[in-house]
Order: sequence, then C-alpha cells, then structure tokens
Amino acid sequence: MAEQVVTSAEPATPVTREQRGRIVGGRYLLGDRIGTGGAAMVYRALDLRLNRPVAVKVMHPFFTGSAGLLEEARRAAAIASPHIVGMLDAGEDPEPFLVMELAPGGGLDRVLGAGQLTPGQAVTVGVAIGRALDAAHARGLVHGDVKPSNILCTPAGPKLGDFGSALVRRAGAATLPPSAIAATVMYAAPEQFSGKPAPASDQYALALTLVTCLAGRLPWDSPEEAIGAKRDGDVDPGEACGPLRPVLAQAHDGPFAEALFDLADRQLERLLPRSPRLPVARSAQTRVPGSVACPCH
Repeated sequence: MAEQVVTSAEPATPVTREQRGRIVGGRYLLGDRIGTGGAAMVYRALDLRLNRPVAVKVMHPFFTGSAGLLEEARRAAAIASPHIVGMLDAGEDPEPFLVMELAPGGGLDRVLGAGQLTPGQAVTVGVAIGRALDAAHARGLVHGDVKPSNILCTPAGPKLGDFGSALVRRAGAATLPPSAIAATVMYAAPEQFSGKPAPASDQYALALTLVTCLAGRLPWDSPEEAIGAKRDGDVDPGEACGPLRPVLAQAHDGPFAEALFDLADRQLERLLPRSPRLPVARSAQTRVPGSVACPCH
C-alpha cells in the first residue's frame, strides 16, 4: 500500500536540483539519490576524509541560514541510543545538509515486502524502536513520522532514522514552506492532524507500524478512512496481531516498550519461538528475551 502524506494544496516538487557527483562541505561526494521528501533529498555519499559510506540529507533552500535547524541537529546528535541512526555532521554549502549513518539494509518496508513478521520479530522491532523513542523524548524531541520506511535495517539490528520532521518542526514550524509540512496519514496519531504531535503520537505510530508487521496491512484502505477511524476513537489492531493485540491497543498511552517487555517475559515460549535465523545480539540497554531473530538480519 502506498504511503499517503499530509500536505497543503501546493503541488509536490523536488526540493533541490539533482546533485549526484557534487562534493558537499568539501568532504562528502554525493552518489545516488535514495530518498525524497517535502523538506530534503537524501543521497548515498562517500566521506572522502574517512573513506566511509554515509547518507547526506540536503535540505530545502528555505532553511539556508537557519541557526535553528543546525541547533536542533546538534540536539539530535546528542541523543545516546544504539537504536537511532547516528547523526555524524551538519553544515551549509550553501543549503543546510545533515550527514547520517548509512543503513545498508534499507528500510523495514523492504523487509515487509517479502512477508509478515512473526510475533517475536515484531517484539524485537518494537522494543528497539520503543527504546529509541524513549531516548529522543527524554531530550525533548518528538519524531513525528514513525513508519516502516523510517525504521532502518543495520547489522546491529533495527534503528530509527529520519528525525528530519522533528528538526524541521522545531526549527521553524510557524514559517515552513507548505511542501515541507508532511506527516504520513496512515500512521499519524489523531492529534497530528491539528499540528500537535506529542510523545504519545510516536507510540501510536509505532503500534500501527507493528500492526503492519504482523497483519501485512493497516486496518483501513485509504487516508480518508484512516482519518475518520482515528477521530472516532481508539483503533482495534485486529485478530491478526495475536498475543500483541492488547499491548498495541493501549499504545497511545502508557510505557509502550515496557509493556512489550512484560508481554515477552510472560509468554516467552509461546510468543517467541526459536527461529532458524541468527539471533539478535543483546545489549545493556535493550532487554530482548530469548533467541529472537531480528528481521533486519
């Protein structure tokens, strides 16, 4: 299902010219374009100084000279979490640009293109991204655009990427160009329709992402149906979510990641059967029970 985006009536246009082959900041050689949004284009690039692949997000020229955007980039870079795609550098040349860790496995949406996840795999994704959101919220950042394509697959497991919406919103939401005001309707929380994202909005979007992981689709077929359902009240994740259904139904309020931990602890043998794939490595900050295969591996 194609993702739908909330925008103004302004026609969608590329935010910058095609820049393959350009060196940004005297250091980053831009390669193929790997993403496009209302506020930026994202390129695979080579860090010529350290000879390593990176991702470079070239922002809309509107943000040139915006001290707010670079300040917010510093805030995002200060988030300490192994579950967030690292921000490595930022600058202007002449448009603002952000340099981030490159995720070679692409987005979770690519994984889902090959089939649904098991409950154990969904818990692995949910716990990792829940921890990422906890770390961001502790720093005062609401991501605002959690969805499968913004969960990136890396050798270390799933990581939350693209804090661009959060940075853009905080840097100058009152004066954004209309094309840069975007949130994915299908995953957005009801309060985002009135421009008031909160930490609970991210939990809501993560729950809907896990519904997609388990059921293969969301409970509605169109943006209009999604908006109507969300405004009418809580959304039932559906029977396809199995033992995760009650946890996902309460994701808009409460400590979502901890609820996933508790569920996994209580139903370890039934919920998390061993998988033939490589188990995800444990870390000090993420208590993923059992030998659960990460879908990103």
